[in-house]
Amino acid sequence: MMSLVLPDGYVVDLLGPFYGKNNDSSITKEILHTCTNLSNLCQDDDIQIVDRGFRDVAAEFEALGYDMKMPGLLDKNDKQLSTNDANESRLISKCRWVVESFHARFKKWRFFSERIDQSFLLNIGKLTRIVAACLNKYRPVLYDANSDHDKAIVQRIIDLLDRQSTLEKLVSSNQLSLRTN
Repeated sequence: MMSLVLPDGYVVDLLGPFYGKNNDSSITKEILHTCTNLSNLCQDDDIQIVDRGFRDVAAEFEALGYDMKMPGLLDKNDKQLSTNDANESRLISKCRWVVESFHARFKKWRFFSERIDQSFLLNIGKLTRIVAACLNKYRPVLYDANSDHDKAIVQRIIDLLDRQSTLEKLVSSNQLSLRTN
């Protein structure tokens, strides 16, 4: 299943099921080419927050006018992300937390927490949508922009976004990263 989740945790839709051999990228390509409703839901310059499994469809998102954000990827010869890239990656991961929390809530339903018998395969799409609708209706939002607590978390993340790594400065200024044999 592919889930479309708003920043507050409200589930717009669940698409699928898809075969297990399909990865996020191939599922997304199929959805973008067959689902015209997505363009009705999204506007140009909307930010699509995705995980690393979507890296192969970045061009398709950009062609549709969306700004795609995903956690950072290391270049081939890099051992770690730069401080700025790591900070931005943490910010994106924090925003993606809402999607992962929805999936955790979803799997609390006993039927979906275990292996599902194949006799339910024809109805699995309907069943997942029913559970998502129940979660939307009866569970509190995951993020509330009017909550003082949530505002404080957002402000802390923004404050830390441009912060430089003091450990990195210490290591580079004292040449602690050099090996001596």
